[in-house]
Amino acid sequence: MASRIVHFALARLLAGDNPCLNRNRFFFGSVMPDAGPIYETHFLKNIDNERKRIHDLSGFRNTYGEKLISDDLYLGYYLHLLEDLIFRHYVFEVIGFDPVPKGNIDGLHHDYELLNRYVISKYGLKDHLSVPPGIEREELCLPCFDIPSFMEEFHADFTRSPEGSLRFFTEEMTDTYISMAYEICLKEMRAVFEGSGYLKESDWAWNRHHR
Repeated sequence: MASRIVHFALARLLAGDNPCLNRNRFFFGSVMPDAGPIYETHFLKNIDNERKRIHDLSGFRNTYGEKLISDDLYLGYYLHLLEDLIFRHYVFEVIGFDPVPKGNIDGLHHDYELLNRYVISKYGLKDHLSVPPGIEREELCLPCFDIPSFMEEFHADFTRSPEGSLRFFTEEMTDTYISMAYEICLKEMRAVFEGSGYLKESDWAWNRHHR
């Protein structure tokens, strides 16, 4: 999955100067799936006789179709799932990252922490995210979410200065992914507001051993 700071950067880019967008609901939705366990919050679905896995974008649209086009919280959440689908494709298929050797997953996650300062600076991010009022009453707000702890970690991303060197993911890779995800998300947003979807998630499925 992409880091929460990268998701936030994409949300800022996608929001642009759109005056019709409820920016805080959109921004919070864009990082909200990471406030709970991935297997419960990311609409994971096994396909191809259980051999592959996807983020079930079609299932999300079928469940929240009306809210997806009328509530920016749900739109942000949906795009988060799409961004993670693209990220997995980029990391495993394009870069060829191998998650099997011991320490590789932890090393990749440490790269995320090291890259946060770069992303925050390059994309002009500010630590202004807040929890939308009444979030606990939203259909999306499952019991597994721990929003207070998540917000504490999110705010800490802006002040941490981790030590170490990048091992698997670089600044250039980060920019390449953000550019690719931004273009696809724009097309997906247009398709959603026309009542369909742009990306066919099964074409971007990953092997289950990639976790």
